[in-house]
Amino acid sequence: MASLEAAQRLVDWLKSSGGQFHNEQSGLGVVASSDVPSSSTLISCPFSLAITTETGRKALVEVTGDESIDLKDWNERMLVATYVALHSLKPGHTSLRHQAYVDALPPLQSLSTPLLYATKERQLLAGTNLYGTIEEQERERRAELDKIRSVVPEMTWDHYLAATSYISSRAFPSRLLSLQTAANNGAGETKAVSDDESYPVLIPGLDLFNHARGTPITWLSSTVSTDSGEIPSVSFISQDGVKAGKEAFNNYGPKSNEELLLSYGFVLDSNPDDKVILKLGAPAAVSDKLRAQGLDISQRFALRVDGQVPQELLRVLRAMMGGPVGHVHGDSCDHGHDDDEDEDDEDEHAAHEKEMEEMQLEIDVLGTLGGMLEDKLDKLNVTLDADSDVRPEVVRMVEVYRKGQMEILEKTQDTLSERIDRLESMMDQGMGSCPCGC
Repeated sequence: MASLEAAQRLVDWLKSSGGQFHNEQSGLGVVASSDVPSSSTLISCPFSLAITTETGRKALVEVTGDESIDLKDWNERMLVATYVALHSLKPGHTSLRHQAYVDALPPLQSLSTPLLYATKERQLLAGTNLYGTIEEQERERRAELDKIRSVVPEMTWDHYLAATSYISSRAFPSRLLSLQTAANNGAGETKAVSDDESYPVLIPGLDLFNHARGTPITWLSSTVSTDSGEIPSVSFISQDGVKAGKEAFNNYGPKSNEELLLSYGFVLDSNPDDKVILKLGAPAAVSDKLRAQGLDISQRFALRVDGQVPQELLRVLRAMMGGPVGHVHGDSCDHGHDDDEDEDDEDEHAAHEKEMEEMQLEIDVLGTLGGMLEDKLDKLNVTLDADSDVRPEVVRMVEVYRKGQMEILEKTQDTLSERIDRLESMMDQGMGSCPCGC
């Protein structure tokens, strides 16, 4: 929260608009002042207070006074972020209903997502996946800002940067803003909405909670009884309850440190959900060939803390490296046997050669992947040179992130080495003799 006063105004505004808190005396830090029983609703927010694309469209028409405004090229992020930023650009405008919420959001200088890093801080991420991701994000955001300025010329980079950062760190899926409309069993569950149909929205109050991995919580979309009647709302329910004096936490789900740092601006020192994302590259002709075999080279492959190698990754590499099997050069052997025996021996010989070639191909695939991982390790294994212009907390987070990436790569390399050793041992011990005796 920007300040206790701003937080109190947010709480008061939520309550006056139909929002509810578990305890009137619960304070401003989402800390229980008394024991909260299990399955208790800690907070609820009416659907009507959510900041959606429609909220943004309506406000833009009213703020600009132009009902014919062309917003067809605006994506969901642009609409929601512009609405948030307008509260700073046009404070007090009657179409902007969320001033108490926006005033309680943290200031730009306190945000810690990498897109907001200073130049020297961003350089600490050089050699990581995040470095390229941030550059791509900035290009996207600046292109969006150019479109927005044609409608809202007062919008600055800092305004848009702050607003989009709030979305990345505080948003919920819009599917939460739906109730079952048929065969409702009375529990008020959300109806099924695919991820393709859902987009990020801001739900005031529900974003007060910090993350604690594994915390059992429920987000429930239902009607809530208020003095004004039944109001469709999203509620945050603590399954285990909260002890007096303890903080109530949200659970953002299983996310890697890369995801946490990029979207929320923090990392976990020991994150069992950590992963390294690999993306392969190949010429268009190779990609087309793989696609014809039902393989997608554009997909992202996740290496995890257990060091296991995704089978689909090996399939794609195998297809990229593999040629025809069997007698690849069309050569044949004259074993000096009778015709029938000769035919049987040739079958055994061909099968043996095919098996040997497949094993060698597997060794080559594993070795190639190992080389890729070694290249990534070399880029990650550097000493961070941070000066006084770099915030200590940024250095710490980047160090934790890089360390986790390296540990996963090293663990995966160990797995590859073990598999290569096992295959080479098999080829050396009994697999090297052709059954035909040649």
